[in-house]
Amino acid sequence: LVAIEDTPGPAAIRDCNGPAILAMASAHPWIHALGSYRAPDDKDELRERIAHALEDADVLVLSGGVSMGTKDFVPGVLADLGVEQIFHKTAIRPGKPLWLGAAPNGAHVFGLPGNPVAVQVTFREIVMPALRKLAGFARTSGLEYVLPLAVPVSKSIPFRQFVPARIVPGNPSGEPHQSPLCSTSHALPLDHRGSGDFVSAARAEGVIVLPEGPQELAAGDAVAFHPWGASC
Repeated sequence: LVAIEDTPGPAAIRDCNGPAILAMASAHPWIHALGSYRAPDDKDELRERIAHALEDADVLVLSGGVSMGTKDFVPGVLADLGVEQIFHKTAIRPGKPLWLGAAPNGAHVFGLPGNPVAVQVTFREIVMPALRKLAGFARTSGLEYVLPLAVPVSKSIPFRQFVPARIVPGNPSGEPHQSPLCSTSHALPLDHRGSGDFVSAARAEGVIVLPEGPQELAAGDAVAFHPWGASC
């Protein structure tokens, strides 16, 4: 994992999740983001980095290392540091490996998956409502609009699914509309290739939320649309 401005060599990738999380948090003036740091897949160094971060932070957001791979050390390292697991894995996609725990000093620890779209979804849908609650906001959820679908959508998985989408006028081939409140606006799900497809996330204006269970939705059926933005 190399800095986003560096050129990755063989078997290396750019760190896009750290800057993304920092940008999403810093968009809210009431959040004081302390920084973004990378750690290798080494238990001892990971333990040292996390222990140091917990000394200063009220909330620690990690990305990667929480799934089932041989190098996914985060849950074990957090347990070594006395962080109590509240839950691990959720019935959502993307974002199933999500981890949440509480440190001995009262800090809250979120372990997000490593795939870029999963990071976007879990931070906006799970972490941000939790941060609003911790900050004492009366409204903890983000904005939600109920919009008709521009095209049919089929869903076979049992989990709740968040699909990157854009707002378009009544004609799905038109340009993205600037106001979700326009009476002719529709939600257009974007073609995407899973939770690693950060290009679709970059093109998205938000996500449509498909409830648990198989779904066969026709064009014009109403869906929940969660916009992405600093005020959301």
